[in-house]
Amino acid sequence: MKKNSVAYAASFGDSHFEQDDYQKLNEKLKNFNAIGLRENQMIPYVASHVDVPVQRVIDPTLLLDASFWNKYLSPIKIENYVLVYQLHNDEKLGRYAKRVADEMNLPLVRISASFHQITREGKFVWCPEMGQFLSYIKNATCMITDSFHGTAFAINFNTPFVEVLPNNNTGTRNMSILRMTGLSHRILRDEEDIQLAKNKVDFTEANEVLKEKRIESLEILKKMIEE
Repeated sequence: MKKNSVAYAASFGDSHFEQDDYQKLNEKLKNFNAIGLRENQMIPYVASHVDVPVQRVIDPTLLLDASFWNKYLSPIKIENYVLVYQLHNDEKLGRYAKRVADEMNLPLVRISASFHQITREGKFVWCPEMGQFLSYIKNATCMITDSFHGTAFAINFNTPFVEVLPNNNTGTRNMSILRMTGLSHRILRDEEDIQLAKNKVDFTEANEVLKEKRIESLEILKKMIEE
């Protein structure tokens, strides 16, 4: 039977699988004509189990640069703030963000689609619509995040950020994008390091890398579709 499926910007997140999971994965991989992955870590494994192209590509949100996303910004009622965008339950992230905000003498804002985060540090904004979500990230003085897409938009908007890697082994794609853009030094390694959040971030290398990767990834995607 002819295969007619491709995978663009697929991601494993957590690559710590049980043996039975790997067996299921190997069977599913046979359904694809081409595979593009967001993180480098699983490329050797996937490539060794299929006879189709397996390539590194960037996330779809990064195929579009900041000038595109700027068209969808919506007004927000705050300026000069520290932003928390958190997906996981690591209490360290909230503590650190609160200390950063106190040290910078700025309000702390937390955006989330999970209502239970109302009990965590920061002024809670529940489910901002897309334009507001983008504006909160773009206009933050600094963002503290464990989210891959939070990181991706921070890099795209050149927003200063601190990466708190997820505490559940799902940070492979976060690590991959940071290594690719030369921003691994933005990972929090010491909860006492408030200076990391205050340091200026040079996005020059990241911007150049993304410019090249957009061209490369779009070519890969085009070839996937046409073939």
